[in-house]
Amino acid sequence: MAYTTREYLQKVIVTFDDLLDLQYAQLQAKNRFEDELTDNELETRLSSVIGILSIAFYWDTARSVRYAIASLLGSLTLNEKEMVVSTITNGYIGLGEAIEFMRNSNYDRIEIELPFREYRDFHTLEFEIRFIMGEGRVTRVHTGSGWIVL
Repeated sequence: MAYTTREYLQKVIVTFDDLLDLQYAQLQAKNRFEDELTDNELETRLSSVIGILSIAFYWDTARSVRYAIASLLGSLTLNEKEMVVSTITNGYIGLGEAIEFMRNSNYDRIEIELPFREYRDFHTLEFEIRFIMGEGRVTRVHTGSGWIVL
């Protein structure tokens, strides 16, 4: 693999709609890694959720995410590609848990600690992209009365 990885947790504040968009973005990335989308289709679909791209992938434009994914895809073996797909799938499922948590609540926002796996070029250590890799932990919830620490 021409990339090195690092795993870490990061707290983000999101709304219910943000969570839906994050999950959609993860699904589109997965679809690209499974060759169900072209680079152009990926960019078009991610353009509809531009507000959350920097949370999900670090990059803030659909074009930047497209190029980062294409770069990573071009350097992976089949086994490595399957590992990335597994990472993205676990993140997709984990976001579903947070969506269900918010769906049945009166919270307008939550602070959630999300697990990320980032990929860097092995030789230059330049950052390429990151993906949510699992279920997050809700640390605070927001209501009309303010924040509640969990």
